[in-house]
Amino acid sequence: MFKNYLKVSLRNIMRHKGYSLINVASLSIGLTCCILMLLWVQDEISYDRFHKNADHIYRVIRETQNGGKTDHYSAVPNPTAPLLKEQYPEVIDSVRFRGGYKDWLVQYGEKSFLNDRLGVAGPSFFRIFEFPFIKGDPNTALDHQQSVVLSESTAKKYFGQEEPMGKVMKINTRDFKVTGIMKDVPHNSHMQLDLVVPIINAQEWWGENLEDWNRDFELHTYILLDKNSSPGELNQKIAGLVKQHKPNTDTRLYLQPLKDIYLYSSDLKYDNFGLGNITYVYILSLIAFCILLIGCINFMNLSTARSGIRTKEIGLRKICGAHRTSIMKQFFAESVIFSFIALFFAVLLVYLLLPAFNNLSGKQLTLFGGTGNLIIILELAAITFLTGMIAGSYPSLFLSSFQPAHILKSVSRGGKPRGGYLRKLLVVLQFTFMVVLIFGLILIYNQLNFLKNKDLGFNKENILYFWGQGNFVYRINAIKNELLQNPDILAVSKSTPPIVELLTTTDVDWEGKKPGESVTMSPGLIDYDYLKVFNLEMAQGRFFSKEFPSDLANYVINEAAAKAMGIESPINLRLTFRSSIPRENYEGRIIGVIKDFHQHSLHKPITPIVFWIHRGEGIINIKFRPQNLQHTLEFLKNKWDKFVGGGHPFNYEFLDDTIDNFYKNERRIGSVVKYFTILAIFISCIGLLGLVSYTAQQRTKEIGIRKALGASESSVVLLFSKEFLNWVIAAIIIGSLAAWYIMHSWLQNFSYRISIEWWEFLLTGGIVLLIACVTVAYQFLKAAQANPVDSLRYE
Repeated sequence: MFKNYLKVSLRNIMRHKGYSLINVASLSIGLTCCILMLLWVQDEISYDRFHKNADHIYRVIRETQNGGKTDHYSAVPNPTAPLLKEQYPEVIDSVRFRGGYKDWLVQYGEKSFLNDRLGVAGPSFFRIFEFPFIKGDPNTALDHQQSVVLSESTAKKYFGQEEPMGKVMKINTRDFKVTGIMKDVPHNSHMQLDLVVPIINAQEWWGENLEDWNRDFELHTYILLDKNSSPGELNQKIAGLVKQHKPNTDTRLYLQPLKDIYLYSSDLKYDNFGLGNITYVYILSLIAFCILLIGCINFMNLSTARSGIRTKEIGLRKICGAHRTSIMKQFFAESVIFSFIALFFAVLLVYLLLPAFNNLSGKQLTLFGGTGNLIIILELAAITFLTGMIAGSYPSLFLSSFQPAHILKSVSRGGKPRGGYLRKLLVVLQFTFMVVLIFGLILIYNQLNFLKNKDLGFNKENILYFWGQGNFVYRINAIKNELLQNPDILAVSKSTPPIVELLTTTDVDWEGKKPGESVTMSPGLIDYDYLKVFNLEMAQGRFFSKEFPSDLANYVINEAAAKAMGIESPINLRLTFRSSIPRENYEGRIIGVIKDFHQHSLHKPITPIVFWIHRGEGIINIKFRPQNLQHTLEFLKNKWDKFVGGGHPFNYEFLDDTIDNFYKNERRIGSVVKYFTILAIFISCIGLLGLVSYTAQQRTKEIGIRKALGASESSVVLLFSKEFLNWVIAAIIIGSLAAWYIMHSWLQNFSYRISIEWWEFLLTGGIVLLIACVTVAYQFLKAAQANPVDSLRYE
């Protein structure tokens, strides 16, 4: 039976090459998009699932009420991890961790490097997380303060062909002994590490007290939960843990599954990992599904439109005793065969397009790479079979229902052609998807343009920054004078630039503060030239000045801080601010208010900041003239070598580039949506072109009669186009409503966003209508331009 189905299918394909080409092209492109998205989504949801105990590892999250809104932090107070293991028997183990440190000087012998990704972790880190070791014991590798674990590629980079185990290397001038070599961290881990050292070093490097409940130091706490324990029950137990040690806080703790961290942490503060966003997984999956469905709709439309050609075949089969089920099987088999032919071409397209798609998405996907070969093959086969069943569902149900008597009369029930309303409904659905995609593309472009051009409240152009080292910190005032002798250097400041997500604390008091009031504020570490570099403006009072020695104990706040305090004019108010960053005197007076600016990306709102003059380590920011950039960089490198030396490379970044990187995910998603939208338009057009072509062919005699009676070509085109265009207009209305809901939800990811404007709906509708008009009018114009004599001969 299958052999018979295959023969009939292949004969129909060869007999009607044009329509077969449209069907195969539509399904091939739809399957190509679906395969690309399948690879992308599979990579996104695979994060952190390679750990043996991934189902039982959780991260502890802190929830804090701040001025009537709820903030969530991935960092918790320093003592949380050991206390959870000590007090709750269901917690098998716990660990503190922080990653993301880079550009530290690493030395071995005569060789010097800047480390790539350094993390600090507790001794149990490698007991909880399964990062396989090549050499060393993961259970004891971090037991000693001066031990270090390297990734395989990092060990080769530092030691070459030498045996690294037991060797002593320097990290920021301190000796560390290599106690373990682990395999390179997989790309699908939210932790990306090249070196790991014991977290106890944080106490010496940053003066951090790991036992202080008032400090969180951006430490992330992970726990390994007993397999028989309920995370929900533990959530209830630990909710008030911080309040037991800080009675005045309203902080609540809860657990986040390890598998959720990568995709469900976009709203968390202090999350310094490279993260994804589940919203984009849903959006791109929906787009791929829509494009595949458009291809299926083309198949349904053309199959039902051409039903008259196969009525005799169906009639003869039924007269000869064929049951409806056997005819249905025939049509299902044909559509499935079409789908697998399309799959063949889709796989070829994916193979050709995958490098470009990887470039767009920032991934390194392979079609049949890794351990997921069998899974991907099974998924592709299942999707292809399902595509064939969906595409063939209506044609099989529709065509198999024909009765022999009606077929002989060449009409369907009721004497009217059947399937017309369904075809129009499918056209509406097809163009609805097109409206959603085009509208979404317009909104994404406008939002990205808004992010790029929005006034951030400070100058971001022509500023470079780097982490100060050695004398570039401790002799910064003298070095400033040397740097400013270069006419291309306009200003220098040792301060935290407006790109860094700041620490926060609720340990803030001021004159007039209400009992029980809790406000979260961040410390801004700056110097006297901060305003000059970033072109910031004062809203009230004055900025720090060397003419007032007492300013070393005073504060400047931003407008958001004044608003959070509920004070219109806070100048000269006494403020006490304690944070995890040590300061000689925590009490001082507010001498000024800086106008609000965006300290981080526009995904997040402006938060209260308290600024003070900081004398410790920090970031050096340099404002320069752009005309002689290369000479300026050479000048800075020479000064760096002079004052730092020691083989420490000069490594810098431009502020505007860093800010642009905040939105790289949005740009990538926008690029993917752009190309997928073009494909959707192409598939919709070729499907509509095929349907219109067939309709024009069926009505050739009518067109000839109308022209013979004096109808103009334009009136004929308008008459026959109006039927299709009315349904396209209906699709524009429905699609606009769906697009507004989807894009309104997407825009909620940004604290600062554009408004959805009426002209964007008109532009989308105009584009879709123009595409439909050109497609429909072109085909009917060809029919209308034919000689009426030839048309009237048509049978």
